[in-house]
Amino acid sequence: AKASDDPTVQTFGQALRSASDADIYVDTETGYPVRYEGAFSGAYEPVGLDGDFSVRIDLTRIGTDSAVTLPTACATPISM
Repeated sequence: AKASDDPTVQTFGQALRSASDADIYVDTETGYPVRYEGAFSGAYEPVGLDGDFSVRIDLTRIGTDSAVTLPTACATPISM
C-alpha cells in the first residue's frame, strides 16, 4: 500500500501501524483462490478505522453468476 501509485492507498499504507502477511488459499484442482486472510492495525479516517482488524474472505460459486447486493456505504468508494 505504501508503494501504490494511488494517493488514497498510499495514505492507508502510511496509517498502518502493522500488518501481517496475508494467506491466500487456492483450490488445487481449479487453481482459483478460495480464501484470503490478513490482519492490520492502524488508523484510517475515511472508514473510521483506528485499531486492530482482521479480514477473512471466503470465495464461493467461482465461475458462476451470482447476485450481489452492495451495502449503501459502497456508493462512496474510498478509491477509484
